[in-house]
Amino acid sequence: MALSAARPNVARTGFGGNPTVFGAILRGDLPATIVFEDDEVLGFRDAHPVSAHHYLVIPKALIPHAAALSSADLPLLRKLVSVATQIAHTNGVADVARAREEGVLSLGFHRWPFITVPHLHLHLIWPHPATTWIKRWQHPAWNGVLYPSPETVARWCGSEL
Repeated sequence: MALSAARPNVARTGFGGNPTVFGAILRGDLPATIVFEDDEVLGFRDAHPVSAHHYLVIPKALIPHAAALSSADLPLLRKLVSVATQIAHTNGVADVARAREEGVLSLGFHRWPFITVPHLHLHLIWPHPATTWIKRWQHPAWNGVLYPSPETVARWCGSEL
């Protein structure tokens, strides 16, 4: 996996059919601070962070949201979590599971009405709480109905992470 020092975005080909803002990032049409990239996944800093560390990990394939995943997508879901964990480790989080249990770090996907970009993206956020009350509501420290965890999404797909 290609975890690296943060770098500016670059142009890529093959994403012309993705009309989302993440499609524009994948094409290199919009700036982004890239922290991970391989053939399947891109990790970058959120353009509107809710905390000091707010990253998004997306598949390069256009999948609209977490509820659109199936059992065939479990390897991709596991990879998104693995990349997010690596990003957290690289940035000083020694024990991601413990940080999640303590409500210091969250991994989650948005559900409607909080899906602002119809391209699957895993949020990696710490430290909590987020900077404002509205952001704390949209990006809670603990997962719930509107901000399900990767483990919950895996169960929707009929499996465990």
